Amino acid sequence: MLYSVSFSARGEHVDYLPNVFSTVGDEDGGSGSLSTFAQYSPIYRIISQGAGVGLNYELSPAINLSLGYLAPNASSPENLSPDSSNGTTAGGLFNGRYSALAQLTIQPTKNLAFGLTYVNAYTAGTPTFLNDVGTISANSPSLIADNSRRSINAYGVAGLWRVYPKFAINGWFMYTNQQGQSAGEDNESADVYSYAIALAFPDLGKDGNLGGIIVGVPPYATRSGVVPLYRPFLGGATDVISTIPNRATPVHIEGFYKYRLNDNISITPGVIWLIAPNQSNDNPDVVIGTIRTTFTF
Repeated sequence: MLYSVSFSARGEHVDYLPNVFSTVGDEDGGSGSLSTFAQYSPIYRIISQGAGVGLNYELSPAINLSLGYLAPNASSPENLSPDSSNGTTAGGLFNGRYSALAQLTIQPTKNLAFGLTYVNAYTAGTPTFLNDVGTISANSPSLIADNSRRSINAYGVAGLWRVYPKFAINGWFMYTNQQGQSAGEDNESADVYSYAIALAFPDLGKDGNLGGIIVGVPPYATRSGVVPLYRPFLGGATDVISTIPNRATPVHIEGFYKYRLNDNISITPGVIWLIAPNQSNDNPDVVIGTIRTTFTF
């Protein structure tokens, strides 16, 4: 059995994981999808930037266990203040914000892989998905406690299938529960979901090209409780989501085509269509057309 350990002064979970089950992901390097959402499951972005360690343990040639721990406040060892005034900057390696991950990766063949992922995290003031992806209610369910502190438990499943050398498919499903963490107060919780499917066409037209189509739902809350302290300000509502006018499920549709001009330059035209942004049909659809040029040296 083999194992590897990696340490980072400021890293992310995807830096050490053997597989994030993506056909169009490149860790935002300018050679894959146009958007951050399309890269890989948002479960890897939960409070995911900081100092820490990642471990990979090969249970068998087809099964790998990954464990990781990241702490964004590792360089600030002062204790968190009771009123959370320094909740985004204090706590050190073990007493502040953190994100702990466990993933079981199963790859029975070189063209098929799937995995189960669990993340346990804690944050105070910082958006759950760092505002990289997702709605406001998913990133900052602030009314579930009388301060900004909350614990997070996230569960994900993802898979990747390289059907042919020039066609692959991947997808994910994620459920996240966020629980308020205030002392002496009835805390509430929020439920957040995300799911997507991506189609990839490697070497479309010629070697080095990549076409991609992604359809999915960025992180959004289906329920976000309100502690008694704040209910009078919302007309007695016990769920923030119920107060969203004309609420709907947000949808992300993306298509792109990376064309490789030569070894150093690629051009990627594409379009992103956002339906019911911030999970309300009162918000008009957003259509973004773009052309990305990537220089590689």
